[in-house]
Amino acid sequence: MAVVKANAYGHGASVVSRHLAAHGVRWFGVATLEEALELRRGGIRKNVLILGTFFPSQASTAIKHHIQVTASSTQHLDALNRAASKKTPALVHLKFDTGMGRMGFSLADSEILAKRWAKGDWRHLSLQGMSSHLASAEDPDCPQNRTQSQNFRRLLTVFETHGIKVPIRHLANSAGAIFYPAMRLDLVRTGIALFGYEPRSPKMPPMGTAPVLSLKTRILHLKSVPAGSLLGYGGTFVTRRPSVIATLPVGYAHGVNRRLSFANRLPHRSANAQTQPMNTIVRGQLAPMVGRVSMDLILVDVTDVRGVRPGDEVILLGQSGSHAINAADWGAYVGTISYEVLCGISTRRVYRVYVD
Repeated sequence: MAVVKANAYGHGASVVSRHLAAHGVRWFGVATLEEALELRRGGIRKNVLILGTFFPSQASTAIKHHIQVTASSTQHLDALNRAASKKTPALVHLKFDTGMGRMGFSLADSEILAKRWAKGDWRHLSLQGMSSHLASAEDPDCPQNRTQSQNFRRLLTVFETHGIKVPIRHLANSAGAIFYPAMRLDLVRTGIALFGYEPRSPKMPPMGTAPVLSLKTRILHLKSVPAGSLLGYGGTFVTRRPSVIATLPVGYAHGVNRRLSFANRLPHRSANAQTQPMNTIVRGQLAPMVGRVSMDLILVDVTDVRGVRPGDEVILLGQSGSHAINAADWGAYVGTISYEVLCGISTRRVYRVYVD
C-alpha cells in the first residue's frame, strides 16, 4: 500500500498516486475521507483505504465512492451498516489497538466483536481486512514490537475460531516492513520510505535511498552591506565583515521553519553565538541563512559565492555536487522529524514540478 496521506507527505497526492498506479500499485492509504475523494477525483480507481479519521456521518459518501474504511468502534460499524445495503456493501477493515493507545478496538473487544460479526449483526458490511499499528517500529530492539505482533496474531485466531476469514492482514508501516519481515503479512503500509527517507535506527545499516523532493527558489535581491550591519527582524544577526546578502522569496508561510534561523532556535544565546547556521546551496557552494526567517523572505550570506547574481537558483532541500541538504537535516536542526518538514511545505505557495 502506498500511503499518500497529507498530500503524499507534501509531494502531491494525485500526481504521485497516478504515477504509482501506472507502475502497478493497487492500494492507496489516506487519513481522511476528503483525501480519499481527492484521489477519486484525480482518477485513482484502485483500492483506497481511509486509515485514520472517519466519522459515522461520512458513511454513505464512502460507500458511494467505493472507498474502504477503517472501523475502530461499534459506532463506525453501525453507521456503515445503516448506510450500506446487500447490493452495495460497505468495505471495512477492523482496527485493533495492540499497544499504540490511539484508535482501535481493544483486545478485550475481540471475542464479543467476532461473535457479533459471525451472528450477522452487521450483515451489510464486507470484511476486507484487519489492521493494527506499531508504536515503536523504528526501534528494532524495542520489545513492544514483538508484543504487538503477538497480540495481533491472537486477535486473528479469535476471528478464525468463529469461522471468519480475514482477507488482508496488515500491521507494518515502512519501518515495520524493513526491520521485521515476518510482520509484513498480506500488505505493508509504505509511507515515508516511498519518498526516499529511511525510518532509520542507529543500529541498522543505511538503505541507500535518496529523497524524491527538492525545494528550490531564486535570488530575488542582492546587496552589499558593511561589517556591523544588523539583518532581519530584531537585528539578531550582525555581520562581522563586509558581506553580500541575498534575499530569497520564501519564508515560514512556504514551509521554511522559523527555527531554521538560530536566533529563533536558541533565543537564550546572543545573536553572535558560535553555532552553525542552516545552509542553502548556491552555485554548488554552501551559503548560510542569516537573520530571522520571516513569513515571506529569508536572507542568505553569499559573500563567498563567486559570480552570484539575482535570479540564481538556490537549493533549500536537494543536492548539488558534493553538497546535499534534506528534510531530515532540517528536522534535526529544529528538533522535529522529516515527516513534519515535508508535510509543512505549503500547497498554495510552493508550486510542484514533476520530473520523470
